[in-house]
Amino acid sequence: SSQFLGLSDTREMIIEASVVSDLEALATNGFDATPSTLKDLLSHVNQTVQEAEQQEVTYLLALASPNGWTDAVEQQITDRGISRTRFSRHVSIILVDLQDGSLIYDRSDPVAERNSSLFELPVDNERIQECIDDIRDRLDRVGLGTDEVILDHVVSDDGYDPHIVKRAFDYYVEEENYQQQYVDNQLVLYEG
Repeated sequence: SSQFLGLSDTREMIIEASVVSDLEALATNGFDATPSTLKDLLSHVNQTVQEAEQQEVTYLLALASPNGWTDAVEQQITDRGISRTRFSRHVSIILVDLQDGSLIYDRSDPVAERNSSLFELPVDNERIQECIDDIRDRLDRVGLGTDEVILDHVVSDDGYDPHIVKRAFDYYVEEENYQQQYVDNQLVLYEG
């Protein structure tokens, strides 16, 4: 954020994402098949805590493991008896299990809670492609009557976030000769 008439700025938060994997196993075997451990977690957290404490800035650390996390790690992060400040008052942690897409974090940590959606799988591009396909199915089904799709209906019926549907609508406008327009406060995609 800007300070002093815009002449300087301060950091509000640092977001870092890393993949945690056993590089030795990858080099030797060509794959890593073991879940990440507490040692793996702490090696990343210790570096982050030092930086966060020096800069006195909120730090959100997301660590992804291709093989999930051991129970000890999950317990360390989610244990209700330990507060958000277990590592540092400046550091919040989100763990991502790349096998099943699950997120592990302290639900009482407001920084992790508000930002967890940044690390949800699948990523937006995959959701947008799925939405484009679902809209195509809707347009093929309509056939009789009007060829239009309403953003709010796709959101409520198919469970997409509005920004995903809007970007899918934008694809149809740019690539498929469709148009979009607000009708009675609802965004409508129709063949143009």
